[in-house]
Amino acid sequence: MKLRSVALVGVMSLAVLGLIGAGAHAVFTTSTTSSQTITAGTWSTTTTTTTTIPTPTTTTTTTTTTTTPTPTTTTTTTTTTAGTYTVTFDANGGSGTMADETYTSGVPQALTPNAFTYTGHTFAGWATTLTGAIAYTNGESITISASVTLYAQWKASAGPTLGPPVVVIVQRAPYGAAVTTTGSAAFTDTLATNGSGVTFKVTSPNAHLAVSSSGTVTTTGPLAVGTYSISGTDVDTAGGSGYWGFTLSVTAASTVIIGPPQIIRVAPQVALVAYTPWTLFAHQAVRLRVHLYGSHGTVSGIVKLEYRGQTLCAPKLTRGVGHCTVSSATIGLGRHYLLVNYAGSGFYEPLKSRVNVYVHDTVVFP
Repeated sequence: MKLRSVALVGVMSLAVLGLIGAGAHAVFTTSTTSSQTITAGTWSTTTTTTTTIPTPTTTTTTTTTTTTPTPTTTTTTTTTTAGTYTVTFDANGGSGTMADETYTSGVPQALTPNAFTYTGHTFAGWATTLTGAIAYTNGESITISASVTLYAQWKASAGPTLGPPVVVIVQRAPYGAAVTTTGSAAFTDTLATNGSGVTFKVTSPNAHLAVSSSGTVTTTGPLAVGTYSISGTDVDTAGGSGYWGFTLSVTAASTVIIGPPQIIRVAPQVALVAYTPWTLFAHQAVRLRVHLYGSHGTVSGIVKLEYRGQTLCAPKLTRGVGHCTVSSATIGLGRHYLLVNYAGSGFYEPLKSRVNVYVHDTVVFP
C-alpha cells in the first residue's frame, strides 16, 4: 500500500563559454527528478538525472535505493495467580468454635474435622444452607471456586435406655394344679398370659414336668405324692417379655375306710393376681389378691405371703380371698420368688406354692 509520494524537480542551466567549432558558445542543461515511496515495511527512493549538452547526445542516469526497516518484535507475558477463598463453619444450633479455612481455587483440600457439639444430637455432615441437604461429610476433601459457609447438620440421638421393655407379659391362671397319684401320669394343662403369640422357655426345669414352647404343661411319668414346680421366661410377637411359673401338687388317691367318718382333705389351688401389671418398680408397691379355691367349697383360714422366710403379710381369707400390699423396697431389685404359705383348714390341707415377681430398677414410661 502506497503511503506517500514526493517529487522533486530541479533545473540547472549552465552557460559555458568555450570554443566549439569557430567562435561558437556551448550550453549544458541538467534536469534532476527524485521520488520517494513508502509502502508497508519498505522505503523506496528513486532519483533521475537528465543532462543535455549542445550536441545531439542526451545522457540519462537513474538511481534507485530501497531501504527495508528492521522489524521489531514485542513479547507480552501475562501471569495469572489462582484466587484464594474462605470456608466458614456455622454450628447451626450447636456449641463450640471452628476457625475459618483458606482454600486455593481448584486445589482439593480436606475439611477441618467437626469440633462443634450439640447436646442430645450427633453430627451428620455439612450443608450449604441452614436446613439444606448434606453436601459434605466430616473431613471430606473438597474443591471450591468461591467462598462458602458450611452449616452443621444434626441428628437427634436415641434416648436413654429406661430399663426393661415397656411391654410386660403377665401370667394368668393357671399358676398351678393339684392331682392325685392315680391321675398324675396323665396330667396336662396350658399356661395363659396377656400376650399374643407367646413363646415359653424353661429356665428352672423340673425332671418330672415339661412345658412346651406353646405353654402346654405335662408330666414326664407317674409322680409320687409331693409338690413339683417349674418356671421360665416368655416373649411375644409384640416384643414383650415376662416370667411364668407353675406348681403341681400331687396327693394320694382317696381311700375308703370302714369305720368312723374321715375327713378327706385336699390341697387347694392358689392364684396370686396383681391389681397392676405383675411387675414391681423400684420405690413402688403393688397390691396383690390371693385367691385359694378347690373342689371342697370355700377355702378359709389364714394365708401368708413370705419372702426368704420373712412374712410380708398374713391376710385372713374371706370367701377364699385375701389382700396384701408388697413393697419393692422390701423385696429388692431383680427376679424373686414369693411363697404362698397356707396352713390348711377344714377340707383343705396345707399348701406352699411359689410365684415369681420381677422388680425393675427404674420406672418404665409408656
